[in-house]
Parts: sequence; structure tokens; C-alpha cells
Amino acid sequence: MKPMVWFGLGVFLIVASSCEQKPGIRSVEPAMGSVAGGEVVVIRGAGFKPGMSVKFGKRAGTAVIVQSKKINVRTPAGASGKVDVVVTADDGKSFVMKDAYLYKQGGR
Repeated sequence: MKPMVWFGLGVFLIVASSCEQKPGIRSVEPAMGSVAGGEVVVIRGAGFKPGMSVKFGKRAGTAVIVQSKKINVRTPAGASGKVDVVVTADDGKSFVMKDAYLYKQGGR
């Protein structure tokens, strides 16, 4: 947070503004796909760093491309139902979005 200061009429005001997003997952798009896996998913958020890994439930995604606010990943095969999406850094810290991805028979 960077404070902003305004002066006027002998009074000053300090306002804290935050343009930075809190680290974490904001969205998973698309939020559903085939139990066969292989779907390209975009995870949006903040605080992402190179070397992070992604899991759908307990299974690792592949072809992970990490940018500071976006991760592209290919889903692994999975059983029907909702799973958590977990993004984990090399130091073990994780961002979790509960029930963020739905595996369906036959896909979307």
C-alpha cells in the first residue's frame, strides 16, 4: 500500500490506496471439463511465480506456464465431481480454491 497525500485549505489528508491484489487464486476458466483431462485451463489471480505447480484435487496438472497474474495449465484425468485447485510454490506455500473445477463425463 502506498499512501497518497493531498494538501488544500491548510488541511492534509492521507489516504491509503492499494492497487496491488492480495496473493491467491481469483478464477479458474473454464471451471469444468472432461474426466479424460487434457483441457487447457487459465488460473487468474496474483502472486504467482515461476516454478509453481498446480494440482486438481490430488493430481498434478501439466504444461504449466506461470506469469505473475495468470497460470496456463493442462488438466490431468480425474473422477467425476468437484475438486480443489491448488497452486504451490517451491517453498511449500499454497493458494487453494475449494471446489473450483468440475470433472464431467463427456466434457463441458
